[in-house]
Amino acid sequence: MISKFVLSFSTFVVLTNAEECFDINYHAKEYSKCCSVPSALPEEPLHKCIKVADEKVPDREMESFMACIDECYLTEIGVMVNQSINLNKIKEYIRPMEPTAGEISMKVWEVCVELKHHLLELQKGHQLKCDPFATGLKACVRITTIRHCPKNYFYDQSKWFLSPIGSRFVRKF
Repeated sequence: MISKFVLSFSTFVVLTNAEECFDINYHAKEYSKCCSVPSALPEEPLHKCIKVADEKVPDREMESFMACIDECYLTEIGVMVNQSINLNKIKEYIRPMEPTAGEISMKVWEVCVELKHHLLELQKGHQLKCDPFATGLKACVRITTIRHCPKNYFYDQSKWFLSPIGSRFVRKF
């Protein structure tokens, strides 16, 4: 049996196997550029949500500011209402994607929906100005996409596989 550990992403966490642990804060930029599976979600309301976050967090304290942007964004595009996730809306956004990207995106969202209770548990007692659930959900989607990225979506396969943790980090569903 493999013991479970926690993978940190800012102050949000995602469960992972111990053999797959790495410091996401140290490697975030490197890993975020490895997988070119596009996001299915639209960008349109992002500027509006930045303005909303500016009003709620005028000092732009990073964690509260990001929580406000993410909460506004997922709500505006209809993916989230309070802490409920609308998988039908996600399917609408995924439908026009290239089939491989769409399939991986849907699986990723399903995995993260299954982790919802863990994400909610981890945010209990937060002191942020907005609900951090959306940020945790988005972090889960990013990390899970990278973990399960199909080979043909890697930007630079040769560099990825030279990484000391790359071959252990990426797994197929």
